[in-house]
Amino acid sequence: TMIVTVLIPSDEPTTNHSIGSIVMNSDGFNQSVATLNVDVKGGLVVADLDARIYYKYGEKDGDTDVIQSITDGQSLNFDQDVRPGSELRFNVNVENTFTSSEDIDIEDVTVTVTIKEIDDGEDVDEEGDEFDLDPKEEERSTLYFDIPLEVEEGEYNVLIEIEGQDSEGTEHSLEWNLEITVNKERTNIVIEKADLTRDTVSCNRDTRLNVGILNIGSKEEDDMKIEITNSDLDVEFVEDGIELGIEPYEEDDEYGKSLSINVGSDVAAGTYPIKVNAYISSGALFESKTVNLVVDDCGGTQE
Repeated sequence: TMIVTVLIPSDEPTTNHSIGSIVMNSDGFNQSVATLNVDVKGGLVVADLDARIYYKYGEKDGDTDVIQSITDGQSLNFDQDVRPGSELRFNVNVENTFTSSEDIDIEDVTVTVTIKEIDDGEDVDEEGDEFDLDPKEEERSTLYFDIPLEVEEGEYNVLIEIEGQDSEGTEHSLEWNLEITVNKERTNIVIEKADLTRDTVSCNRDTRLNVGILNIGSKEEDDMKIEITNSDLDVEFVEDGIELGIEPYEEDDEYGKSLSINVGSDVAAGTYPIKVNAYISSGALFESKTVNLVVDDCGGTQE
């Protein structure tokens, strides 16, 4: 039986880490037989954590859901899972567990939340503002994420890292791991872009409307139709038979159109709404956006 006594320095980092190894030496024998690991508990804890999701597209547009009192290692099972383009918000309450009699402040505390490999294999992370904690004091850090529109269905690890340094110079750190599940609605078409190169025209009445359509659902669309219309401006563009695939990060899941618009000299000054309509394969209108073009009087001065 071997008994090893180790004195942990007061400034030892508060993580689970190796501090060395046990080596046995004798005649003709010199070998490391064990690694010494220590799990140094720090003065930072997660006092409370909740996550709220805001759905922005498809059938659940405008809906929200919340999971409260989350614990380390938990899967965040929202009622509708996480959807492409939704907003995810984490409220992390961090506490300094040192007592008033110990009188140890923890300074420059930061909370970082990382969703691993969710953006075409790349991590997405956010870091909150730094703050200081007196003994037994608690502070909330709120971090927001926009889930990419183009994303693979599946499970993603969420890493929460909290770091700070106490008034005696000791580093304190803490990690939690969570999991989210991304699922897609069967049919979900998004007009992700509808922008005018110039949204106000006057003497020079030429502009261009750039439109981007994206399939963020799990069903291929093989006979979509796009309309861009305003009768006062003689804008009447229609394209049908559009095919959109379902694989994110591939060109076949998106459609783009750049439409030249020339406003006639007889068009009066005013604001003209240009409608962009996206129809799915069944012929039903699924998504619509309006872009306003402002026409000003020339005033006798060429642009």
